[in-house]
Amino acid sequence: MDRRSFVCFAGLFIFFTVRVSARPVPLLVSGADAPVQVETEWEESWFSTVSAYTYDHGIARVASVFAQASYADKGPADGSLLLTDYGLLGMRPEDVEFHYDIDYTDSMWGNDQCAFSIASREIPTAAGRQTLVFLVIRGTPVGANEWLSNLNINDGDKMADIVHKGFVRAANQVHTALISYLLRHKIDPTDSYLLVTGHSRGGAVSNLLGRLLLEDQFFKSEHMFIYTFASPNVTTDEHAGDDVYGFIWNIINAEDIVSTVPINRDAWKYRKYGRCRSFFNCTNTDDAYFKEQCMPRLNRLFVPQMGREYHPFMTGPFVPILVTTVINNLNSSVERFYSGRYALHDRAASLLVKAFGENKDSFDESEDAADSQKSLGSRILSWLDRRTNGGVEYVTHALYDMHGGPTYVSFMNAFSEAELFTEIGYSTIVVNGNEELAVMDKSGNRLCRILDGRVQYGDFTMPVIACPALGGNIIIGFPSNLEFDLVMTNETLLPTGSWVTVERFDSCGVYIGSSQKRKLYLHRSMVYMFGIGGITLRTGDIQPEKLYGKTASELVRQNGLAPQWSFRIEPEVNMNIDLHAGMGLHVGLPVVYATLLTGNGLAGLGKSVEFSLGGGTQQSIIGPVRFDAELLAKFLWILDKNDDDDRRFNLVPMLRTSLSVRFLRTMRLFIAGLCEMNIEGFNEDAFDSYIRRKTMRQISLSSSVRVVPSIQFGLRF
Repeated sequence: MDRRSFVCFAGLFIFFTVRVSARPVPLLVSGADAPVQVETEWEESWFSTVSAYTYDHGIARVASVFAQASYADKGPADGSLLLTDYGLLGMRPEDVEFHYDIDYTDSMWGNDQCAFSIASREIPTAAGRQTLVFLVIRGTPVGANEWLSNLNINDGDKMADIVHKGFVRAANQVHTALISYLLRHKIDPTDSYLLVTGHSRGGAVSNLLGRLLLEDQFFKSEHMFIYTFASPNVTTDEHAGDDVYGFIWNIINAEDIVSTVPINRDAWKYRKYGRCRSFFNCTNTDDAYFKEQCMPRLNRLFVPQMGREYHPFMTGPFVPILVTTVINNLNSSVERFYSGRYALHDRAASLLVKAFGENKDSFDESEDAADSQKSLGSRILSWLDRRTNGGVEYVTHALYDMHGGPTYVSFMNAFSEAELFTEIGYSTIVVNGNEELAVMDKSGNRLCRILDGRVQYGDFTMPVIACPALGGNIIIGFPSNLEFDLVMTNETLLPTGSWVTVERFDSCGVYIGSSQKRKLYLHRSMVYMFGIGGITLRTGDIQPEKLYGKTASELVRQNGLAPQWSFRIEPEVNMNIDLHAGMGLHVGLPVVYATLLTGNGLAGLGKSVEFSLGGGTQQSIIGPVRFDAELLAKFLWILDKNDDDDRRFNLVPMLRTSLSVRFLRTMRLFIAGLCEMNIEGFNEDAFDSYIRRKTMRQISLSSSVRVVPSIQFGLRF
């Protein structure tokens, strides 16, 4: 046997021997009542037979468990979960180093620190025995300090920079400790393997540490296995996704808000180094398969950790998309994040300090829970939960589960690589206008409805959802693995423009881009209809079809998009140009209502009493503009007239037409034209100069009848 054949044979023999020795390992994570065993396979040969540039589900599973176990530790005490898990992988206690004793008052590092542990052992490889180094970085603990560091995008310059300052400072600290560990343990990094992992903040620090280690070139990049879970974005580097960083694997739940911030759209350009892979969710998976097969498998691991079942958002990545959209609307750049009318940084920092207090790494959960039960906020939430049949509790759990470590551990270990990850993205429709619209499934069932630009929350059928955003926009989200129809119309008499945009996101919920805005002109006698769902994700646009006549009427009727004549009580205040002030009330339906007005001239206070009674009708004209026509009878008593008691009372017929426009949410600004009838020998005393100032010329209709016009403006509520 020649030398080359012998080396190949020896390598195959070692590989086979190590593979045979592979075993399931019951690693530990914290549970609801006691530590929970998560049985996962462990093979030392993974590191020497697979390049770090190739995703390995076995390594990722082990990494997920260690990332979660790191939260339960305070250091190398008896019963330490991390120390136990390291021991199960064959690492000696003397080779495990904990960095959990953090001094946040340190003048150099301040809040920009993190807890982490380092361990090592030798493993057999085809090249002989080599060292495997584990580095596990804890995520954000309960306490304000590291949360404040999470907000430190760039507290110094308060402008966007190449890296997130709070995360990179922590990464530098870990980097220094790792080099020190290697020197003390006489480990040659060029001839070793490295596994780095962390969840949330720990994932962000791991991600940036990967960049630092690549620049060092101490470890071979193909030997650096970096697996992050729920990592926030860390950099504005446009080359962060290049192949050179392909040894960094970022595992993401697309329902997770944390993994989408700092945001990546428009002026914000934050992202992660390396490659991202996302879990499946209910918006890109068959509904029956998700509920009947996936959820039970997931809960077998999740329930022991949390003491309850997993609560997914049934809307997939819609919640993170909505949150990042709102952040972008409020703070259009990093500079605006720190300064400006709606700057979020200082507000968020103040809330964190109030909630946790500074220089605090943990808290007494039982005491906090007892205080919480006594609080007014807790009682309000309990009341809302009862009113929503458990909806508040579900959302509260879902907000934790979208990001919690137990979620990532359960997903990673319940499903194989082929089952777990998806590349199916997501899309939304953004509409702006005062339209009526509905989303239907292909069977014609209505799943979502919007009337007069307002979301009808009682009409939702998940997973289709709609929510108002800033700027008068409404965002509609829907599954990407199904097809739907969206119907739009408007109750206005004249064509009213409504902007429609398709926004697309990848499987991780990262914004890809949007279609060109389309302006659709809607009115009462026509309907636009177009497909959404999988088709919008594939094409990135809409193909609207105009429908008229019976077809349009049937769609309007079927989806309840006709004008909604609900009973209303609408107060108003008004002022005429002749300083005649008043107030009033409208009671009834928009199509027909009763009006009661009262008022008096400011120049003749105390000289008369008047009120008007009648009725009117309202029609939508265009956009938020409404037209009202009212016929009124004004009754006026002249209080200072003494010579003719019969003429103290006057009846004035009146026509009032007005145009109103909605602003804010329920308030309407209006301007009205009044035509009052001055009838000789009947009510001319009502127009006496002592009672009314003659600011406008009267128009004669006959020798005894004149029209007295006036202009009025005011507010309706």
